[in-house]
Amino acid sequence: MKKWIENQVRIGQKYERLYPIVEAIFSTLFSSGATTKKPPHVRDFITVKRHRIVVFFALLPCLLAGIYNVGYQALKNQELTIHFIAAMRIGFSAVMPMLLAVYGVGLLIEITIALKKQKEIQEGLLVTGALYILILPASVPVWLVAGAFAIGLFLKQWKYYFHPSLIAALIVYACRPSAMTVAPIWTSGHVTLWLFIAFSILIGSKMISKKIMLSAYLSAIVTIFVLKLFAPHDLPTAWILLLGQFFFATLFIATDRESGPHIKDAHVIYGVGIGVLAMLLRYITEKPASVMMAIAIIQLITPFIDQWALRKRLQKRIPNRIDLCYASDDHATKTL
Repeated sequence: MKKWIENQVRIGQKYERLYPIVEAIFSTLFSSGATTKKPPHVRDFITVKRHRIVVFFALLPCLLAGIYNVGYQALKNQELTIHFIAAMRIGFSAVMPMLLAVYGVGLLIEITIALKKQKEIQEGLLVTGALYILILPASVPVWLVAGAFAIGLFLKQWKYYFHPSLIAALIVYACRPSAMTVAPIWTSGHVTLWLFIAFSILIGSKMISKKIMLSAYLSAIVTIFVLKLFAPHDLPTAWILLLGQFFFATLFIATDRESGPHIKDAHVIYGVGIGVLAMLLRYITEKPASVMMAIAIIQLITPFIDQWALRKRLQKRIPNRIDLCYASDDHATKTL
């Protein structure tokens, strides 16, 4: 059946325009049979889609814990008896409309673009949609959630270094400034354990860059201590680094392979920039969304960081023999 369907959507067949949809379904459910034809090649089963699926499964427990946290906070504020089932029911009733709106709008846009350009459907929608919902408070209207996400996806088509969920969240904060003072869906001690589990999965499977997270955390710690020395503040260090948005953002957003730096030599500079700028904005604004703003600003200059790292790498290369031969005209003439 699978082979028959693939034959029907091949180039020149009647249903060839449906190829992006069929390819997206089959590449998600089955291993790809495509192989490289020319060297250099990598023998690995981890494709971009497989990478996204692993990240989604690491993110899924955090999403469920965040849904429980919404119901837990609602029951706590009403001074009612807290039960797990009641908390999950309230959380699902608040979060599911947002999830359905985001995935509905995102899938519609991705399918439309794929059919129009006849290219494969982008595989990051599952992860991007879940991240976007977890960044926002549960009180944001559904229409604003869906509209901002659509704008974020269109910007992603324009420039690859725009992270859709991050840009969409900043649009929501711009349209509804009061949302910046409300804790996101996942911010709670209930989610912290799952964040550490997700961190172990992603680090153990080598899905994220250790350099980015380590440099971001070390630079953030140094910045906090410098601020305490020269500009004392009452912001709790443990909350900012472990329970606040910083841990979540550096784990899932800052380490994104598409919007982050593509050259490994740039990972340290990228992480240091995020750590320092995030703590400075957090100290100045005292708002949770400052971490997302810092990552968005650093991601805007990511192409320049990549270019600088590439230039430094090329300067360290040993010149080829032909370069040495043509270093001067006299030597080149003798060589010829």
